[in-house]
Amino acid sequence: MLEEEESPNLFTLQSIESAYWEIETIQYSLKPNVQYRLNVIHLNIHSILDKQDKMKLLLSKLNEHNINIDCVLLCETYLTDNIQLVNIPGYTYVYKKGKQ
Repeated sequence: MLEEEESPNLFTLQSIESAYWEIETIQYSLKPNVQYRLNVIHLNIHSILDKQDKMKLLLSKLNEHNINIDCVLLCETYLTDNIQLVNIPGYTYVYKKGKQ
């Protein structure tokens, strides 16, 4: 049995550098699909219902450059109870209502 000090750490936090990219330059900054890589994008969408088309276009343009996003994290969606109006093909929407 391992001593408490010797037990393996299952969760390791890593410091990563994160940058802001424009759609025109992101294709040069990210590598195309690599096996065992999880591609995550975080967007402060500031009202998802108003920006669904722009978000679909962004994901489509990334896909054109063989950059597939596995997980899209959104904040400031401004949704209340109308989550059924959100439809991004290829993604399942999971929603947690923020504090009011």
